Amino acid sequence: MSLRDEILGVEAPSPRGFTILAPPSWQKFDADDAGRQALEWQLKERFRSIGRPDLEGQSRAMARQQWAKLAEMRAFAVYMPMTPSIEGATPMSMITARWDARGEFESDVRARAGHPVDRVDTEIGTVFRWDHEQTGRGDLGSLQSRQHNFVFPFPVANP
Repeated sequence: MSLRDEILGVEAPSPRGFTILAPPSWQKFDADDAGRQALEWQLKERFRSIGRPDLEGQSRAMARQQWAKLAEMRAFAVYMPMTPSIEGATPMSMITARWDARGEFESDVRARAGHPVDRVDTEIGTVFRWDHEQTGRGDLGSLQSRQHNFVFPFPVANP
């Protein structure tokens, strides 16, 4: 809030968004049909360029499964690396979703997380964090995934 707004008694604006800083090789995809189609197109081009169009159908099916999960989570975006690293890297993605508190924020996070939650107080506010691991299903049964979850309230009266 500016000094002018304070003097005039103007309320500070509510947060309307966020910024995620990611390496240049990462790309944002909206968690809607257009975002899924954009990802599928890039995967198709990549597999065809390396002479593996057979993997196109598998990657499309996996993307559709993931987008169904994003819809269940009420996610609005997914971020992932799209340019392969020369050094190699651990496959990962970052999902952003809205968390609507049902009652007091911290109690709600702890009740709904399903895992032990750490409270981390930072200079910009409190962050709630928990991790969990899971094994894939079906054809992906040999894969392990680890999820790191972070939830923080927007600085408003009713987060």
